[in-house]
Amino acid sequence: MLTLVAQNHWNLHLHSSLAELQKIPTFIDEIPPLRRLKEDKQYFLKLSLHELATNAIVHGNKLVSEKKVQINLQIERDKILITISDEGSGFTKEVYDNIMRSDPTVKEGGRGLRLVKETMELVSLHTSNGKFSLTFEMIA
Repeated sequence: MLTLVAQNHWNLHLHSSLAELQKIPTFIDEIPPLRRLKEDKQYFLKLSLHELATNAIVHGNKLVSEKKVQINLQIERDKILITISDEGSGFTKEVYDNIMRSDPTVKEGGRGLRLVKETMELVSLHTSNGKFSLTFEMIA
């Protein structure tokens, strides 16, 4: 369900089911400022959210349908900030760094994170409440 949290700040809550991923394009389409994005930016934003939500559902919440995934999208001037939270145990900066350093032709996994890193202008790494998380930024 799309929720306007504050001016230029929206949330989408998903159950941990792959069927829930179909809500992401509608979520983006319903946010008025995002309708002004160029078509390629809209495509990459939808693709990135799909990949990140898939990771949260499959790897974070282990497909336990009672667990939730929350997508926070905030627009600040010309930046789109995205944070995705799940109810999993999280992962460390070292795991993230290893995924980014590994050869995708040799090691299976990490494709979604690599793809998102390529489509976003900035990926910020931070720890909150003992849990490592990522914030993604795209220039609108």
